[in-house]
Amino acid sequence: MKIDTPHVDWLALSPTLALLAAAAVCLLAAVLAPGWARRGTAAFFGLAGFVTAGIFAGVVFDRSPEATLEVGNAIVRDRLGAFAAIIVCGSGILAVFTAYAHRMSRAYVAEYYALLATAGAGMCF
Repeated sequence: MKIDTPHVDWLALSPTLALLAAAAVCLLAAVLAPGWARRGTAAFFGLAGFVTAGIFAGVVFDRSPEATLEVGNAIVRDRLGAFAAIIVCGSGILAVFTAYAHRMSRAYVAEYYALLATAGAGMCF
């Protein structure tokens, strides 16, 4: 017996997946990085996640001349959604720079960048 599975367009999901990966690395930095390096490490990976997701969203924008239904008709891949993801990623980059410039408590600083990345992933999705 064969189970039919939907075709998954990984390119359409790539901005969201990049931000979720950045959030996972930020959470790992919260646990594994020494206290003095947590802020810089988490900020770097949060920024890298937003930049990578923005690049992927630009590629999706370029390769989506018309709207298509993807992943078993669950999501739409189109230029408007990709443009919105580019705006979200640009805002996320600004938020990372703003948060890094602001002196926060060292207790949960890496979790803050993980939260920024997961919020951006939800908005991109």
